[in-house]
Amino acid sequence: MITGQMMPVPPAPPFLFERHDWLPVGVVLAFAGTIDTGDSDHRTNVEAWGWMVCDGRKLETGSYPELYAVLGHLYGGDKSSFYLPDYRGYFLRGVATDDKVDKGFGERKKNPGPGSTGSKKGLGSVEDGMVQMHEHQYENYPGGGAAPGETGLVNPSTPKQPYTTGLYTDSSGAESLSGTETRPVNIAVNYIIKYAYLGLPSHLYR
Repeated sequence: MITGQMMPVPPAPPFLFERHDWLPVGVVLAFAGTIDTGDSDHRTNVEAWGWMVCDGRKLETGSYPELYAVLGHLYGGDKSSFYLPDYRGYFLRGVATDDKVDKGFGERKKNPGPGSTGSKKGLGSVEDGMVQMHEHQYENYPGGGAAPGETGLVNPSTPKQPYTTGLYTDSSGAESLSGTETRPVNIAVNYIIKYAYLGLPSHLYR
């Protein structure tokens, strides 16, 4: 290693040695386990490790000064309280500054937390679900006729022309391929946020 070509390393934050990790307060991670506030099988008391679920709860500023210093009233609050971000049901998206990647940038909304100081297009802003404009031409519908109770399907004998689809199923008529939202295949997790630096007993370092 040629140290002369390396940039100088910035000084480390004034953390105490006995920390169970070095992640800064405000970091958000996906947690695959079940959350609990007490002892039971297959449940984790994440708050004992310095983490909370991102469920939009209201917290007292004096009780969580480290997290308040990071979040402020971005997600809502008043003189003596602030709110956690609420990520339940949301996909996370990196904050953008224009519509080059975030095509709906101009339609973003201020965070819904009461008293939020966030901007309509900045960190913590939200965006409604949407389907990009498009149309299809159908010559033969691959599933044949409409499944019982389904509407908006194109008859296989219909001449080729643009149609707007309604609810429809796969070729067996059993699995729904359309519904109330546009979404990728996904799996549910708990998003947790680091709220404090907590030390571990010294014997764990020996």
